[in-house]
Amino acid sequence: MGTIRNVTVVQDYIDAWEAHDADAIVDTFAPGGTYRDPTTSGELSGEAIGDYAAGVWEAVPDLSFDVERLRSTVDDEVLFQWTMRGTQEGPLEELPPTGERFELPGADVIEVREDGIMSIRGYFDPGSMLEQLGHRVDVQPEEFGPVSFGVSARLDLGKKTEPGAFSITNLYFRDAEDEEAVSDRVREVVTEMIEMDGVISAVVCRDGERGQTITAWDDPDDARQLMRGGGHREAVEEMFETDGLGEAGMTSIWTLERMNGRMVRCEECREMTYEVEADTCPECDAPLPEAPAYW
Repeated sequence: MGTIRNVTVVQDYIDAWEAHDADAIVDTFAPGGTYRDPTTSGELSGEAIGDYAAGVWEAVPDLSFDVERLRSTVDDEVLFQWTMRGTQEGPLEELPPTGERFELPGADVIEVREDGIMSIRGYFDPGSMLEQLGHRVDVQPEEFGPVSFGVSARLDLGKKTEPGAFSITNLYFRDAEDEEAVSDRVREVVTEMIEMDGVISAVVCRDGERGQTITAWDDPDDARQLMRGGGHREAVEEMFETDGLGEAGMTSIWTLERMNGRMVRCEECREMTYEVEADTCPECDAPLPEAPAYW
């Protein structure tokens, strides 16, 4: 196949991305043609390629590419080097929009056949993109001996009330699809909790194959709101369906045995001390900094 023809096919593909035309992108591929990059978790083909592009545009409506280099190589391959730019205005996977911009170099190695693109292998640094968008990027093992690692998020309502009870829920995933379904439920439940009486704060975490939510409440009766309706009750009901949500799990309410109070470090003498009603350091009488929330 001629090198000019190869480049023309790839240019049609680039133009379709610039036009935000998912159908036109799919039409540039040969039957059985595939696409993959560091964010796709494998190869995409057919309509899945268009769906992927549409999801990117939903998150980054102003996405654009500057062509740095476009040339045909041996064996019907085209090298497309580019700079990608855009602003995150919508959710990116499970990451909320930040309104921040990014600029990222990358390259696609594209195999072209007589009837269209046979494969695209995209290369770029997703960690750099996420950091530019204001998302935290941590590199850690999934597990190390008896310790498993994961991610967490905190719901902070600005309350400094001493908790009277905690509700703890955990659910074990069976696969990535199940994990996504559980994550959707967790987001729904946390959003509902914002409006519930007695909610102080919550921590949502995932490690390995387990998701867990720990919520601080004014008292145990407030925590029981979770089972009176809404997303949490529906999630529990889904757990008991045949082949339903999760592989194992637990819900519970815990009451407080002892609270030792909040500690702060004096900014003058650097002594750690328990917060006192006078809000002054017992060692040097300097004003103490504001104490953090209990939870």
